Amino acid sequence: MTQTVIIPYAPRRITSQDITRLKTSLTDLRPGLRVKAFDLDYIPLWLAENFTADTVTVTLNNDLRPDIFDFVPGPQFFAPRRSKTQLLKALIQAGLPVPHSQPFSSDATPAQEQFGPYIAIKTTAPGTTRAHGITVCKTTDFAALKPEIESLYQRDIAEGYIPVLQQYVPTGPNPCHTRVTTFLGSPVVCFTTTAMQPFAPEKMSRLAQGEATSNFKEERARQLVEDEGFVDLARKVAAIFPETPVLSIDMVRCVETRKIYCLEANQGNLSVLSAPICDRLRHDLGASEVLAQFSAYDTMARRIVETLDAVANPSKR
Repeated sequence: MTQTVIIPYAPRRITSQDITRLKTSLTDLRPGLRVKAFDLDYIPLWLAENFTADTVTVTLNNDLRPDIFDFVPGPQFFAPRRSKTQLLKALIQAGLPVPHSQPFSSDATPAQEQFGPYIAIKTTAPGTTRAHGITVCKTTDFAALKPEIESLYQRDIAEGYIPVLQQYVPTGPNPCHTRVTTFLGSPVVCFTTTAMQPFAPEKMSRLAQGEATSNFKEERARQLVEDEGFVDLARKVAAIFPETPVLSIDMVRCVETRKIYCLEANQGNLSVLSAPICDRLRHDLGASEVLAQFSAYDTMARRIVETLDAVANPSKR
């Protein structure tokens, strides 16, 4: 019986290089494997074929599932849409190390015993990037700053996107965080982003904004890192969302305790591999180094084949 892998993709996030190299890795690993890819903007006629049960469909962009896949057998990895709040709630319920968090409300009175000396107020609106929608204040100043906070997030709140109050974890003189992107639970890239300017939260006398984060300004330092602590936590996070093919997981290490926390998990994409929208990032990290760090295409191929084998041998799952 011929095994088949179907790869739907969005060309803004995935390039022909990604498809070609992933196909090569798949057929090198499993000769005779049939690999079919298509641009999600154009549903191909061949999807009407009678596919066998030995078929796996994996989107590379966390796309929504087209209705035509009602007629395609086998496991299908199309990410169900989850809000930032739902993703964070799942992390907390799983017992993973997440900074103390709670929804913002007009009568919120966060205690220093829970949040520590500093609080981050984070938007939950979809599509926000580069630390937009994040502010930080001293916990003891929160009550006095609440009118300003409510004004800043008024539009989000009106649209139903309630901000999250989250313990602010100090990471050193310059804010720094680490992102691990996973594919079917395995890491494909791990890198840090560090702000070029220092930030001293103890000196805050008002509401801080982008200067309190590592990712706000265009000028920032980014580098690949080999850090098993972050990678191990990323694997645990990915295990909570087995239906989501690609996750981008943001984490920090507390400069005082060295404990690693997961700030959030994002339903991500693989544009870091070769898509033009991530040219600057690859320039900073090194394009060939990004692909080599975890042997990205070989790792993706291995996970897809392992999923195929689980279909063929369900007793060995």
